[in-house]
Amino acid sequence: MKTTIRAEIIDSKSKDNTDAAATAGIAYAGIDCANYESPIDVKTNAMRLRRFQYVLRKLVLIGAGHLPARKEWELKLAIARHLFEDAEQATALLDRITELRVTGNQAQTAPDAVLALFMDEVIHCRSDTEYLLGIYEVVRPELLAAIQAHLHETQPLVDYPTVRILKFLCLEMEEQIALGKALIAHFVTGAQRSQAAEYLQNLRDTLERIGGFSGQLPARKVEARRFRSISPYTLPPKSARPDNFGPSLHYRQPGCLDEKLSDAENAFREMMKMRQEEMTAAEMVAAVMFETTEMPWTFYRTLARHTWDEARHAAFGQAALEKHGINWRATPHYTAEYEMFRGQSPAKAYAFLALGVETSAMARSGKQHEWQLCRDVFNDRLMTLFQDYDWADEVQHARFGKEWGTAFFDDDFESARAYGEEAWKELLRYRASQEPDRQKYHTAFYMEKFGKMPMMKATEAVLAADGE
Repeated sequence: MKTTIRAEIIDSKSKDNTDAAATAGIAYAGIDCANYESPIDVKTNAMRLRRFQYVLRKLVLIGAGHLPARKEWELKLAIARHLFEDAEQATALLDRITELRVTGNQAQTAPDAVLALFMDEVIHCRSDTEYLLGIYEVVRPELLAAIQAHLHETQPLVDYPTVRILKFLCLEMEEQIALGKALIAHFVTGAQRSQAAEYLQNLRDTLERIGGFSGQLPARKVEARRFRSISPYTLPPKSARPDNFGPSLHYRQPGCLDEKLSDAENAFREMMKMRQEEMTAAEMVAAVMFETTEMPWTFYRTLARHTWDEARHAAFGQAALEKHGINWRATPHYTAEYEMFRGQSPAKAYAFLALGVETSAMARSGKQHEWQLCRDVFNDRLMTLFQDYDWADEVQHARFGKEWGTAFFDDDFESARAYGEEAWKELLRYRASQEPDRQKYHTAFYMEKFGKMPMMKATEAVLAADGE
């Protein structure tokens, strides 16, 4: 009898200690374990996560398809950033799904035919306004709400790996939506919103038809119809630029020069401008990603990073030019790298950039020399920092080219590299044919005085070899 009483006293103390620990927030490693009756078992969890990651992967390709088509500069930068972030979040979810007794192939198939139709409709927006409203007022807010609801329902101790991933995803998506709202406030008028109403209503109707992104909301029996997606979305032949930009050109024309300045000052201005014009490279990589099908997901994740890097480099140039008070928007803008390779194979475009241009940039006369010029000749701390990180990014891009550029050539690096170099020469020939005065060939006129980028000489050498 005494033993029984003592056991009851110990059990009582143990319960009191457990309650106190939970109250203090230190039980279960600080994880709230109160939701014992969570309906989210492994199968349900995997099903919902498949839907979320499917939407994210489609958003990556939608962003890639619209980067060259969308006009406003600030929207282009947002698209490039967000498709990279979406690719990273989709990758984390894919990894988690395969831990929930789902194969990799199952994880990447469309989980719902009408959800696939919905994403097909999203990509068929026809203007900056429709893109902004469709993505940032319909798709992302509804996806965020579905993810937050799932976070609330799932049991955080048993499903902690999912909870951790979704917490980071929600934070990032909240930032994306906030930026989207700011862009809408800046660029979208009431009249433009009215013109987009039919497109947006179709998206909302279709999403309601499938019970939201989780598939769990009350579904309304409305017709799921192909509104615009009867024909596939295609990339534009030319890359759009804002109305207040200077002309788009297929050769580099000096736009920031001042004859009263020294050669060094003008060379520095042209270096900043060349960085700002890297948006055309971002658009080209996005096009490669969009037009290449049936590749492993890692390919798309890698090219999403590459796209954002090139867009970031354009922002480097923009920030540097604005720091020096230069009206870069009114200058001519180089767009040939996207536009010349439209209609040609994605393999050729990516080999040109990653294996022709960026692998060559690893030479001492390449990115390292650009950084040294900014540090030692131009004496500009901001641009030195930008070039330092640009150089680091280019090292990664050369690796991307070796890994994925060669995938188009049965992993034969030498053949891929030779193809990329020939594509680069083809671009030089094309630019020379467009150029009215080769003696003023953009950076070459000033930069060659500092031993950097002998563009004019390289062009002349290629033309001489062709017998011109």
